[in-house]
Amino acid sequence: MRGELPPENLGSATAVMSASLGVGGAIGLPVAAFLAQTTDRHVLFWTSAVLGAVAFVLVLTKVPAEAAPAGGRFDLPGAIALSAALIALLLAISKGASHFGTKSELIKAVVSRHVAPMEQIHQRLLAEIGDDPGVRDRVACTVKPWLAPVTPVS
Repeated sequence: MRGELPPENLGSATAVMSASLGVGGAIGLPVAAFLAQTTDRHVLFWTSAVLGAVAFVLVLTKVPAEAAPAGGRFDLPGAIALSAALIALLLAISKGASHFGTKSELIKAVVSRHVAPMEQIHQRLLAEIGDDPGVRDRVACTVKPWLAPVTPVS
């Protein structure tokens, strides 16, 4: 969108794109549920395949090719780090319960391991700024503990 729209219209264009995803989900999920309940799974598959093919053809024929791509490049290290973090998170959520009994016990263990040290730092920072801190100081005391690397307290 950066290559096609002026900078002042990017915010509203992003909002329209996001809204279309929300509307698509709001309409698509009930329609899919209706098809799944009233027909067999093949109808649901073929309906999705046909709609996807129609959308693909419309994009190829109606959306103009970008003359010169907007600046920026693909962040390979960032993509790898994000993928690794998401895999670790999903693996912990899906398999971690076997080590903790239940998923709620896993979440309690993670929270207790990380939130308590953050709260200790938060309280120390609040004590350092005195009795009458400004809003900016209070926000800084809340955010700083989450930005600094911290060794959890055992």
